[in-house]
Amino acid sequence: MNIKLQIKCQLQYREHGESAWRQMVAVINQLQKEERLCQLSPGTEYRIRLRCMLYDTTRYWSDWSAEYFGRTAESRMYRNHRR
Repeated sequence: MNIKLQIKCQLQYREHGESAWRQMVAVINQLQKEERLCQLSPGTEYRIRLRCMLYDTTRYWSDWSAEYFGRTAESRMYRNHRR
């Protein structure tokens, strides 16, 4: 039996120290291991959290995950300028 599982996720992210969340929605299939975010600033710390639901089978979202912290890489232009 071949079951095609898709998950719809809401990802919220904000720069450290900001109060307003920005949000994106993505549909992820079972083979997809990552989702890329656009318009993030280089060398910036972000907080992220997400919640998901099975795509096209339910109308109920999971609870929000715990908040995670991460920093984007510095831009190549900035790194080359510092040398």
